[in-house]
Amino acid sequence: MRQKPTEQTIKKLFALSGNICAFPGCDQTIFDKHDTLIGEICHIEAANQEGERFNKTQSDQERASFENLILLCANHHKVTNDVSIYTVTTLKAMKLNHESHFKEHPYPISEKELGTVLSSIDNNLAQIAKNTASARRDPYEMNLRFVTCVTADSGYLALEGMNTGDRTITLSSWGFGLPDDTYLTQLYMPPIFAAGFRNKIQPGENVLVGFEYFQLGHELIAKGYTGKIRFSGFFKDQIGHKWSTESEPFDIDEYR
Repeated sequence: MRQKPTEQTIKKLFALSGNICAFPGCDQTIFDKHDTLIGEICHIEAANQEGERFNKTQSDQERASFENLILLCANHHKVTNDVSIYTVTTLKAMKLNHESHFKEHPYPISEKELGTVLSSIDNNLAQIAKNTASARRDPYEMNLRFVTCVTADSGYLALEGMNTGDRTITLSSWGFGLPDDTYLTQLYMPPIFAAGFRNKIQPGENVLVGFEYFQLGHELIAKGYTGKIRFSGFFKDQIGHKWSTESEPFDIDEYR
């Protein structure tokens, strides 16, 4: 897990920075005259595996240590991403040389500035966590629920699915699961559902399928069911995803 620098590390880092970018010849301040943080705390050896100069033998604590951090302006942070030029040895020498100029005249970071730095770090870590979670999330997602549909002529048990992911979902099948692990997939789907059914569901769109209560009841009676049961409703897509949910109890005896 990515670790953030301690307050002591941040204070020492700024004290020996002189509030100036460590890149040779750069005089860009880290905090401007309005106390706005415009510079960046940079890792010499990256904090994550995808970063520049990542050292897998380092601990998270070592990655967040004073020795592995350097203050740079945004431009030179990008410049030093060129690892063919800016090696670990080069950046550590740059840091050491820059900090040697301010040992006798350290920069006194204020409590306000320290708070700004800590908030900036927390925000960056939160964004990293959000991005990581987003990258791990399956872009094919569907929310399902059972709903009751009533018309002047009949009532229906319907299964609604909404595409809550980022990709188009192309359905291959759907159905109602029974307690004996069989499925009702071949029943006649009334026009109220069939007319609006489509296989390709865009992000944010939904699809509604269902059966007439009377039809369901008699189908279940023919299968030997009595009393109350619950259905599991499912949708499958063409690349192997399956989404399911469970219904409220359905009283079969009402249809005898």
